[in-house]
Amino acid sequence: MHLVNESDVFEFCNSNPRLDDLVALSVHELRLITQYLELEIPGTANKQELLNEVANKLCILEVPLVGCEGDETSGTKESVITTSNFAMPTEQQASVPSALDIHVQLQHAQIMLEQSRINAEAETTKLETVRVQAQLEQGKFDHEVQMRQSRQNDFEITKYVKLVPEFNEHDVTKFFAMFENIALSLSWPKSK
Repeated sequence: MHLVNESDVFEFCNSNPRLDDLVALSVHELRLITQYLELEIPGTANKQELLNEVANKLCILEVPLVGCEGDETSGTKESVITTSNFAMPTEQQASVPSALDIHVQLQHAQIMLEQSRINAEAETTKLETVRVQAQLEQGKFDHEVQMRQSRQNDFEITKYVKLVPEFNEHDVTKFFAMFENIALSLSWPKSK
């Protein structure tokens, strides 16, 4: 479609054009549209600047869909088109974000979401590490207790008879002192 006069421009603008339709236009045709939409564009504006201004005025957005893994739409683009609104006051036009701004905001939100997911995974990994370390410490403690109990249950005085001093009726205190020292140093159970 070639835009030659105001009626062609009017028809084009009211046909809910897509971004692809705008890109296909020449610089001259884009300038005709900017005049029709009463946009103040410098004469030195290039095609990209003209495209951005016209797309903003016509509220044409090109937004990539956020796809999940395995989603067939991941990485594809879909044009979101709204009807043009030529009665929009100039103050509101300035507050309408450009398609590029919206795209950047969307990418920023996606990055922040991914960062949050990574932080949550890291926190989960830290907690799992602490849990495993606690289990390991508990296992060591349980093993030590079991070994002590095993030593106490396996205690046989006959193995240590040679270490026990001869009993001397005249010096009982010396016998018991030596016996207690031997029992403590060998960790003999008190119950035996």
